[in-house]
Amino acid sequence: METIVIRSEDWLKNAGIIGLYRILEEEESDEKSSISLEEDQIRFSAELLQNFSEKYFRYFIKQYKNVLSLYRTLNFKENISQFKEKNYENFGKEDLEKLNEHVENVKKYLKSNSYRAMYPLIRCPFDPLEKEKELKKVHLRKKESIEDGISDVKKLITHLEEIYDFLQQEDSQKYIGAKNVIYNIIKNAWDGISILNPQVKEQNMYFEFDKYFVQTTQEYLKQEKTKFKYRCFSCGESIKDTNIDLSFMNHIGFDVARKTSHVWNFNNYVHICPLCRLIYACVPAGFTYLYDKGIFVNANTHLKEMLRINDLIFKNVLGEKKDGKSIYGALVSGMSKEMNEHVEYDLSDIQVVRLEKKRYTFSILSRKFLSIIKKCRTDLEYIRKSSFKEGNDIYYIYNETIKRLMQGENLFLLIHKLVRLKISNGEDCYYKMGTVGTIIEINDIFLKEVGYMKDEKKEYNPLERARIIGHHLQEAYGGFEEGKYNKKLDGIAYRMLNALKTNNKIAFMDSLINAHMYVQKPIPSLFSDYLHQELAFKELGYAFVTGMLGEEWKNEGNTSKN
Repeated sequence: METIVIRSEDWLKNAGIIGLYRILEEEESDEKSSISLEEDQIRFSAELLQNFSEKYFRYFIKQYKNVLSLYRTLNFKENISQFKEKNYENFGKEDLEKLNEHVENVKKYLKSNSYRAMYPLIRCPFDPLEKEKELKKVHLRKKESIEDGISDVKKLITHLEEIYDFLQQEDSQKYIGAKNVIYNIIKNAWDGISILNPQVKEQNMYFEFDKYFVQTTQEYLKQEKTKFKYRCFSCGESIKDTNIDLSFMNHIGFDVARKTSHVWNFNNYVHICPLCRLIYACVPAGFTYLYDKGIFVNANTHLKEMLRINDLIFKNVLGEKKDGKSIYGALVSGMSKEMNEHVEYDLSDIQVVRLEKKRYTFSILSRKFLSIIKKCRTDLEYIRKSSFKEGNDIYYIYNETIKRLMQGENLFLLIHKLVRLKISNGEDCYYKMGTVGTIIEINDIFLKEVGYMKDEKKEYNPLERARIIGHHLQEAYGGFEEGKYNKKLDGIAYRMLNALKTNNKIAFMDSLINAHMYVQKPIPSLFSDYLHQELAFKELGYAFVTGMLGEEWKNEGNTSKN
């Protein structure tokens, strides 16, 4: 049987190669022996393309089952088992609310178009849509207790268990699970063709994927290509025509028929072979996805190292709670572990590709970045749970910090934003001023690591001293009373923030002097020592403001959280 060799190229092709390897690797050990992941290529037998569509969907269902609606529904069985084991003795109002919420979700899923489209392919002793109508939430009247509604709860659970049995069937898992991964995972990478083309009549996604991607690849491999006059844009192999292109790849491809201006001299050359199309269809398996976010680390040195790093990230994401922090936490954890285990490994050419808000962003990881992360490990852990809200969106400060560090940006804009938000819209800020102080410490390490500031060895921490001075000023203005500080400090803070943002040291010092003179306190000499050091002065200024507005002062070693 023919051996297929695919060489590594750009990040997109590499993600497809890693995805293909992961899909084939899931199979039996005898098949694994015919897959070889080498330095810059993957080599495998064409025989492994047999039943590839089964392997394709089985991989996604297995790896992402915890985020699929099918398995989230079945996970509630554990709660029901506990209710029954205790004979509903401890069944309370909170349990009833959770049960009713679960019923509402089950009804929504059973009626959804994606589930309904799969019912004809599944053997079932009842009509799922009729069974959905039998699911009715349990509502208690005003004078009724939980005990009065237990009989209705038991009846409801009986109906739920019948639905669980249906969803646990092998064909239910196969087809509904595949439908889940199509829309939750695969659609993140590509769309508009085959199983994601709404005009396709074939409901069986296994048949459709096999016909569209696998069979065309197998036919192409058998063809005599000496007379083909075109070349694949990706691998350079000969192809018969230009019917296949990259327009199906989200945020990457374009419609070559409608947008001819996107190619040189209006002559389309972005056409690919069926084998490369199959590789690109495996891109979702190469990425690590968490809902609508994704990440792929393109380590160009060796495909095995690329697989190792991405596997570490994948495992860390699956091992954490499913929240907005996991992707970045997993990246930091995975890369740090890689550095610890492979000290000689040069990470200067590693590219990180992130999918966020339906667009790809790119960063280059260096040893300096990892050194900063290592030095800031404790501080990063402190800000891990902090967040703020803008409009309807919640932003995790951990993510915002890591993103900027990855891009080689200082954190002054983030620090400024967090202080202003805390003053103007505190109810949407889920952090303390001490969190901002911690980010200032991280920024200080970053600036020294990249060489923008000198690491001056002093007997004291200037940032900590600036925060202490700020807190002493707060006390002079009355400190905290009933959880609030003197609102005159807000006005002082605004003036100082404006001065710091525009690098106006004179305006900052003017506000500082006036604020101290108002309460008849001596002017601190710390700031005058740094008037000729722009970045250091800016850090001290922000540290002073966080101390001035902080709720509480605690001096713990070299860190201060307030």
